[in-house]
Amino acid sequence: MSTQTSAASTRLEQQQQQTGSLSNFSSIGSDYCPAPPVAAARVRPQLGNAARKVTKIAAASDDKEVQNNAKLDDDLRTGNDDDVDSKPESGNVERRLQPDAVDQRQNIENLDQNQQQLASQPILPNQRRYNRISMIIFYGREALCVLALILTTYASIQNSPPRISKAPPPAPFFSRGSLVHDWPSGALGPTQTRVSQSELSLVFYYAPWCAESQHARSVYDHVARLYYREAHFAAINCWQPGGECRLQYSKVQTWPVLMAYQPNGMAVQFHGAWTNSALARFVQSLIEPVHRMTGPGDLMSFMTGKDAVVVAFLDADLDRRQYSRFYQTALKWLEKDPFQEVAFGV
Repeated sequence: MSTQTSAASTRLEQQQQQTGSLSNFSSIGSDYCPAPPVAAARVRPQLGNAARKVTKIAAASDDKEVQNNAKLDDDLRTGNDDDVDSKPESGNVERRLQPDAVDQRQNIENLDQNQQQLASQPILPNQRRYNRISMIIFYGREALCVLALILTTYASIQNSPPRISKAPPPAPFFSRGSLVHDWPSGALGPTQTRVSQSELSLVFYYAPWCAESQHARSVYDHVARLYYREAHFAAINCWQPGGECRLQYSKVQTWPVLMAYQPNGMAVQFHGAWTNSALARFVQSLIEPVHRMTGPGDLMSFMTGKDAVVVAFLDADLDRRQYSRFYQTALKWLEKDPFQEVAFGV
């Protein structure tokens, strides 16, 4: 604007100089040729109009400068030159955000009203049961998760390979003065050899840690002292790791086991009670499974005290095969009749 005012002022000065020159020229020329009055009248209105335009332009420029200066002062006071341009935009944003804020307030008020209504309503028994069941299920799941975590941790800690100690060396199960031939190492060879040579052999299979085996040991030792002349009594540790007996009879689940053997391969197992009288009666029946009678009087006395009596009428000297079958039947019946209520006679 200052350049425009300076240009206007220079133009005005030029025009004044021209008018001055013209006035001078008129004054100078008045001596020679006076100027016509019409030309002078035309020049004066033109000069007045130009001056008015210049003053208007200067005033307008001054007003604009004043307005700009005022705006700059306001911007400096606020500390942000861009606030003038951003005010209408922020106003529009605020106007846009106002409906969203109103909707949020309405939603919050509606939620509060719903909560108050739910709180004021009475809880039915079915709802209480459902709530209790859901709580039990929820806490039960948490308890199961915690228990699974504990068990997993314990299993990971205890997952180390087990330490297996060596088995202790075998020790005799019977005393030194016993008439029972004990084999604590679990060997079967010596006993099998002796069984093949004796008419009757009894073999006691035991486990040293078993309480039943420890109880039956004294009964077996006592009966061995009574019948050691008629039969061979042996005992084998069938629990010794690496022993021959354990390897051969690995499917045996209970102890002790008492077996009676004959050279012909006949084997009879004892199923009676482990008492002195029951075992002695079993050994006596093994020695004499068939009672021999010579007359009717012997039959009547043999039948007394028996629930049943099986009698075979045959000549043992002439019919050896029939007698052998009857004899083996009487032996095998001892397994089925532990109380020996049935007797066999010839």
